[in-house]
Amino acid sequence: MQVAWLNISTGRGGLASMGSIADIVRAMVPPEVPVELRPMAETAIRDFLFTAIPVGGVRAVPVDTGHGTVLAAVFGTTDNAGRSCFFFPTIGITEVP
Repeated sequence: MQVAWLNISTGRGGLASMGSIADIVRAMVPPEVPVELRPMAETAIRDFLFTAIPVGGVRAVPVDTGHGTVLAAVFGTTDNAGRSCFFFPTIGITEVP
């Protein structure tokens, strides 16, 4: 799965590969966090995400869009229990404070 985004307020944009919640949790821990504290930080983030959103088959990616109006399109394929699932592009718009 991929997400293409464009901040129409700043002209900044990009393309990012979406991953599982486990991938996202690892990516959300800042590199400055010492190695011995990373497991604790990952657990805290994972527990928050599992409580905040339904996680069955969820794909996500943290993207630093900056402030402004952001257009995004999600598309691609993913594996679900050994089957390849194709997703038609879905487009959204949001205001990032």
